[in-house]
Order: sequence, then C-alpha cells, then structure tokens
Amino acid sequence: MALDEKTKSAVSEILKAAINPIKLNLFGSENNEYVIVVKDLLTDLAKISKISLEIFSLESDKAKQLKITKEPVLLFDDFPNVRFMGIPSGHEFRALLETIVMVSTKKTKLEAALIKEIKAISTPVDLKVFITPTCPYCSSSVIMALQMAIENPLITGQMVEATEFPTMSQKFEVMGVPKTVVNENKSFEGAVPPNIFVQKVIETL
Repeated sequence: MALDEKTKSAVSEILKAAINPIKLNLFGSENNEYVIVVKDLLTDLAKISKISLEIFSLESDKAKQLKITKEPVLLFDDFPNVRFMGIPSGHEFRALLETIVMVSTKKTKLEAALIKEIKAISTPVDLKVFITPTCPYCSSSVIMALQMAIENPLITGQMVEATEFPTMSQKFEVMGVPKTVVNENKSFEGAVPPNIFVQKVIETL
C-alpha cells in the first residue's frame, strides 16, 4: 500500500498537527502479506512525519507481554491500548492519521463532559470494532473506540479488519459493520454519535 506523491502531500499536511514524535510498534512476521503491506505504508508515513517504526515477532517478549497472538497488529508505543488489527486502508486510513495526531498531541476531539464519563470508567474494557475498508460509516466507530482508549488506560480500543480475521468475525457473529464488541460478550451495531457510543459501552458494564 505505497503512497503516491499526491497522497503523500495531502497526508503530510494532515500530519503537521502531530507535533510530538511517536513510535509505532508492528507485530507479525515480515513474511506475512498483510504485515508487509502495513510495513510499507508505515515506512512511507515515517518519511513524511515524526513517526518511527519497530517490528516485533509474535514470539517476542513484547508480544507476549501485551498478549498479542495475531498478525498484523499495529499499536502505539506510548498507548499500547490503542490498536489496529489488519491493514488500515480505505476509510480506515483516515482513522489512522487522525489517531496519530491525537496520540502525538495526547488530546482527543471529545467534549469535556464526555471525557469525564470515559475517565470515570473504573473496570477494564475491551472494545473491538469490526470494519471493512469500503464501509463509509466504520471509521467514526473506530475513532470513538480509540479516543476512549486514549482518554482511559483501562480501555483497549481496537480496529479489526473483518475480512482479514475471519475466525474472529465468525466467533463474534459479524454480519454487518461497524460492529462493536465489548469485553467479548456484548455488542452493538452501526455508527452512532459519540455520546450514544459511550452510553452503549457503559450500559454493557
């Protein structure tokens, strides 16, 4: 997923807002076709921004520490609870860029009252947002889950590319996207406004 010059120029403008350096960790085998695509994409981004990249195998101590067993998984070194499972392509590429900026600035786009609700969550929460690259509504749900993770370290927010992880999609009965799975036992479908998203998550706890 190499970026052409026109795309690089547009992306460079977006990433100017990422004022602080960030380090990305990519987990998986460098022989895996999906890992290769993500690596190429991130290498291009690193050339036009303050991003650095390190690749870890699934057998590495870091992967074991973070309990990562699937590939590819991309996460932020300072925010290991903010994750992308699969290739962040299509509409999710924009979600990746927005997340890079938020992680760099350590500031989300959420309103103060909503941030207060998120920070008040006192138990671990795992959010998996299943998407497909062609879904125009999925990125808003992904960004919401990742913003919740940025605001509260007890929350893990993950984009899951449904077609790259068919076993997971079957396990959680993903028939349509976006589908948000909470703590692997509750779920809701569709894109909803930020306040409704947070409320739906809280209602499952």
